Formats: sequence, structure tokens, C-alpha cells
Amino acid sequence: MNVASQQSLAARSGVHTPLVFDDPSRFLRKGRYEQMPLLSSLTGSDNSSNSNLSFISDVATSAMKSADFVRNAWEAYSTPVNYGLEVPIARDLRKVASLIEAGMPTQFYYVQYRNNEFDTHVHQLDLHARLLAYASDPIHGFIEDMDRIGRGDDISMMVFTEFGRRVPENASGGTDHGTATPVYVIGKR
Repeated sequence: MNVASQQSLAARSGVHTPLVFDDPSRFLRKGRYEQMPLLSSLTGSDNSSNSNLSFISDVATSAMKSADFVRNAWEAYSTPVNYGLEVPIARDLRKVASLIEAGMPTQFYYVQYRNNEFDTHVHQLDLHARLLAYASDPIHGFIEDMDRIGRGDDISMMVFTEFGRRVPENASGGTDHGTATPVYVIGKR
């Protein structure tokens, strides 16, 4: 599952197409899109005589069930856990927590730090420290939330970047792209 406005290459698979959504309350909302009447007419119909129509019907039914599940999980979710400031990564990790709590049968969730904010080529020192706090508070909150719902032993989180940074500071007080990067794996097992 990919929590974002568009699918990331990191969530791409040759076997499964990930569910991609950003806002659970707008995910295939009834009556919102022109294709809803068509999707509704395909679900529950007997299309067994036409394999192409049967396939489309199965996909439409699956999409509508998934949308309902995501929306219902998000609407029912409530947590006393503090995820830090209301930054996008905190909201996205709460979306994942809501789905895990609701029993979504997914083994892989992907969220990303939005807007490429860690691409710090200038004035990195203060900005980088602030960005790390904006990321670490939601990660801590998510791990705490998984413990709260009894799933702390079941999850692992991998934190990585798609590009490394060079060690030496550049003339603008930042660092340039490099070839190596740290990867953090967080979990109890």
C-alpha cells in the first residue's frame, strides 16, 4: 500500500499492484466521480460469459471494497498517541496505523517524506536538525501506537533515502548528492 497522491517507484511490484491513496475520505467517494455509476453497474453483475467484462467487474468490485475499507478504517480510528507536529509524514503514518488497527491484510506500507525537503544543498545544519525532528516524532508516535494496539511485535519500519549525501560541506553550507546512505530498521524483532 502506498500512501501518497501517486505511486512511488519504491512501491512498484511485478506481482501486485499497490493500493495508492492520499486522502481516505476522498478515496472513491460515492457520487464524486463520473465513473461511479459505471463501476456500480459492474459490481455484482453476472459477467461470466465475457471474460474481459468479468475481469473489469472483479477489479471494480475490489476497488470499491478497498475504498470502503480504507474510508471506514480512517473514520473509526482514534488514538491518544502523540505523533508530534501536524506534518504530512505524521498524518500518513496515522493513516497506516488506522489500517493496521482495522486489520487490513497488507504486509507492506509505503509513506514518504513529501516535497523532497531533505534535499538540503544550502544552509543544511539548522534545517536538517529541524527536519529530523519532524520525522523522528511521527516515527516514535507510530511505534508507540503499534504497541498500543498490540501490533508492536508484528511490524518493522525501514527508513531510507533514495540518494546519499557527501560528507564535506559545499560552499552554500549544505551537502551535495553522494553514493551511500544510511538505512534504519526499527522494530522489536
